[in-house]
Amino acid sequence: DVRLQVRLGASEGPPAVVFARNGYFAWVHGDTMLALLGNDAGSSAALVSASTERVLTYRGDYDPAWRDRQRRRGDRFFDGQHLVVTRTTDTYDIAAMVSVRGDLLRARLTRTMLVVLPLGLAFGVAWAGFLQRLLRRRASLPAVLRTALDRGEFELHYQPIVHLSDGSLAGCEALLRWPRQG
Repeated sequence: DVRLQVRLGASEGPPAVVFARNGYFAWVHGDTMLALLGNDAGSSAALVSASTERVLTYRGDYDPAWRDRQRRRGDRFFDGQHLVVTRTTDTYDIAAMVSVRGDLLRARLTRTMLVVLPLGLAFGVAWAGFLQRLLRRRASLPAVLRTALDRGEFELHYQPIVHLSDGSLAGCEALLRWPRQG
């Protein structure tokens, strides 16, 4: 369904074109397009003239009282059954209202949580295992020795070996010391 020459309340300028197909509709005015939900179960959408409050088109469970509630409560509100979001354009005399039934929103959120929560838990356990393994590796003696060597923490000392009978030098030992605190 295509509707040509759609006027938006008392607005001036070129008319809009509205396309509707398979439960969805889109409003096109000049370079601006607004696509809205259609017959999705539990959701509704409406285009309303902002100045005259006249409903231009809607799909679903649109309640005209939402415009009054929107003026009192702001762009987003819950009317006890529906979460409603409204957007008004500064350029055109139009407001778009979209709603989702609260029970369906809760059911979708619950289903999402039943998937996301176990995935998050599994990711958290895997991450904790990875960190534990990394910390163990860093705390292992070979890793600690490698770090100390990279930092130049070892000191070389020579220990002379002397003949006790005549006091002559027989050789020396090289000692590698690692002065550590604790």
